[in-house]
Amino acid sequence: MENNFEKGLVEDFVPRRERMKRREKAKRIRKIVFYVFTCIAGVLVITWTVSAVERLMDWRSMQVIPAKYGVLEEIKEKKAVVVRRETALTVPKPYSIRYLVADGVRVRKGALLLKAESPEINRTGEETNLKLYSPQAGTVYKKTDGLESVLTFSSLKSLNLNSVYDKVTKGVMESQGKKGDSVIKIVDNLSPAYLLFPSSGINLEEGSRISFRISGSEDVFSGTIEQDSNNISMVKISPVPQDLMADRLCNIEVITKRAAGLVVPASSLVERDGVFGVYAVSAGNMQWTEVEVKGIFNDQAVITGINPGQEIVVNPDTILRTEKT
Repeated sequence: MENNFEKGLVEDFVPRRERMKRREKAKRIRKIVFYVFTCIAGVLVITWTVSAVERLMDWRSMQVIPAKYGVLEEIKEKKAVVVRRETALTVPKPYSIRYLVADGVRVRKGALLLKAESPEINRTGEETNLKLYSPQAGTVYKKTDGLESVLTFSSLKSLNLNSVYDKVTKGVMESQGKKGDSVIKIVDNLSPAYLLFPSSGINLEEGSRISFRISGSEDVFSGTIEQDSNNISMVKISPVPQDLMADRLCNIEVITKRAAGLVVPASSLVERDGVFGVYAVSAGNMQWTEVEVKGIFNDQAVITGINPGQEIVVNPDTILRTEKT
């Protein structure tokens, strides 16, 4: 009977030991699972934290500016020769001139322009005064160059424009006129004027219109391309701007590209399916808004489609990265 009891104890002990082994194994498995889960959760938390910090830094680096109205241009600077309908008046030397009309004043035909007195005639006791009257209506200027009777509308048809431009800009054509004796000129400001300038770097076609600005002036003028050959363009201007009535040479800015609208950085434009837009900011939200691009000028663009003062994102790459993630 004792043997049976001992045998029972042994049989009972063996399963208990197995059970303990299984429990220990289960604990180890649970620990491993816990450790693995903790590691995965930690990696996820770290990844989310890094991503959140990056997004926060991206948002802080985002630049926002208001869109403002403006005009952008691309220009080509040129030196131009001016040909006008004008008449130069002369007085024999050595007369002393007393002008009676100021520069830029329009006079009628027959108006008294000046009085001249010669010291040599004065010693004889004879009449020393010489009066000069305007032969036509026009605007008076004292500056003459002797080319008033050389460079005329009719002569432009027969002269080589390239040669004319070269000689006038170098000053070698003046000897053909009467610069020494000319004292005043009358410009017909109601007739057109012509500009001759090199057309290199500009795409011009005869009959087309161009816009230009006289250097130092904000006013924009326009003219028609009458002729474009041998690298010289001839532009007809009517009416004649005041700044083109006195001098033979002038510096002009030919406007090759011009756009008016809201001026924004070109970096703010985002293209979607062939359509341009900007990220407009409203009440803390940023929404892609379609716009029409009027022109791009280096790092700036002219657009329409949003209101003046609308805040836009200058560097939308941040938003695009966020949208992709």
